[in-house]
Amino acid sequence: MDLRRFRALYEAGLSISAIARETRLNWRTVKKYVEEPPPVVPPKGPSRKGCHGQVIELFTPVIDAGSVQSTAPAPIRW
Repeated sequence: MDLRRFRALYEAGLSISAIARETRLNWRTVKKYVEEPPPVVPPKGPSRKGCHGQVIELFTPVIDAGSVQSTAPAPIRW
């Protein structure tokens, strides 16, 4: 969603309802962003780095050892 586009369309003379129709958003959403002062910088999302460890980290000692043994029974062949 490009907030700068809302303001440019509004300043060009389009109504809030026309901008809402063009962007397929609710007119209240368009009005909110048109009437707010523009942000100095785009909002940054929270960092997701380090939230979850890699699943493979649990198995690296086994992989490094090179001795992966299956504990599952062998399939039965008829």
